[in-house]
Amino acid sequence: MLLLALTVCSDSLRTNELPANAGERPSNASPDQQDTSGSPTDTANNDTGTHDTGPAAEPLDCTTPVVNGHTVAEPACSWLDSIGRSVVPELLGTRDERLDHAAVVAWWSLKEGVLFLDNPLVYSNCGSGAGYIDALEVCAEGYAWQVGLSGVQVPTFTESTATSTATELFPDQSTDQVLRTAAELAGLSAADVDAVASSEGDLRTSWLLRTSAVGFTLQVDIVERECVEGSYSWCYGTGWSASANYAPDREGAEQAMADIRALLGSVAP
Repeated sequence: MLLLALTVCSDSLRTNELPANAGERPSNASPDQQDTSGSPTDTANNDTGTHDTGPAAEPLDCTTPVVNGHTVAEPACSWLDSIGRSVVPELLGTRDERLDHAAVVAWWSLKEGVLFLDNPLVYSNCGSGAGYIDALEVCAEGYAWQVGLSGVQVPTFTESTATSTATELFPDQSTDQVLRTAAELAGLSAADVDAVASSEGDLRTSWLLRTSAVGFTLQVDIVERECVEGSYSWCYGTGWSASANYAPDREGAEQAMADIRALLGSVAP
């Protein structure tokens, strides 16, 4: 059974407002609209977690029905593998707690379609008709700006909160170092890596949240409150294939989370 965090957050998970004809998918992830320079393999090879990695497990096989009775197509399966190997070791808590939290957030990203992007590490979506923006751009005020592997919303957190979380997770690194690593893993050019490291305000916050362990750590309380403890309308539905497969209703979502936890546990240190 998943362990539930008790922190209450006030902001919604919605990527944007649902259209009047509910059932259509809100503007969100689309594999053909994103930079493809990052890769799950690159991310897995840059694990900076302090936990003992032990012998390498075999890559995940998602060609059989492994999540709520459905297969998981590439590249999402490889991103789940990367989350297990690279994100879980960087989270705080016992191994069970880290797996519980990672499974909840990975489920959200899977059903939102974020994990089906070639490079979700650079993912940046203003939603509400504004759509995708480039790595060094920011969304206008009022948009539910969603970023990174966790699909977390930037307006939900202050720069101070994101910075303190990064410091807690990576006490031996400066914030600039954390930002550089996130930008390098996302496949940015050297000039853009420098720009991310020296960024300020919302852009800096967005890249701290695109540091996967930071995004997962801050996102888990919201997903648990809204989709595990609660049943908000945007948590479940059949309006697009990823949601229909992995979050058709509360029961299907809970089964998908449990299945994802088992997958992550098979590869995580």
